[in-house]
Amino acid sequence: MKLVWKRRIPDHVTNFDLVLMNPQDLDRARMHELLEAIMNETHRGLSLSSRACRELRTFFDNPTSALRASSYALLSNWYTTRGGDKNSMVASRCEALWDEMFHIRPLERLTSPTAGQNHIVLASEFSSFWARLSRAQGDADAPPQSTPGTTPQ
Repeated sequence: MKLVWKRRIPDHVTNFDLVLMNPQDLDRARMHELLEAIMNETHRGLSLSSRACRELRTFFDNPTSALRASSYALLSNWYTTRGGDKNSMVASRCEALWDEMFHIRPLERLTSPTAGQNHIVLASEFSSFWARLSRAQGDADAPPQSTPGTTPQ
């Protein structure tokens, strides 16, 4: 069963935390196993940040709480970056966890690549991701997807 998400605060311009609509379907043991696999890998001496690991672990332990945007953004950064890190085993492990959590992956990085801002979700990128995820979850009210330089139909 795929997990179904909603925004904790719909239409908020800076809060992108998510709430699981079917927390009973979260396979906690599997999620912890996938997170551990990430934490056991390093690339260039780096892995998923301890902050993201802590936030994800907290969510997996209590799936009725909100999933903090910074945790899933940092998770996706590993495989959406434009650098060589996206070809690492850490990135592959992050993709595996992401795919267990969400129906789709973001098309672009959700955050700025600037140091110190790589945990802050950009509204424009979240909007694109959220529209695609909503449609994938079967939300008939999901906004239409637009291509850069075009107007949504």
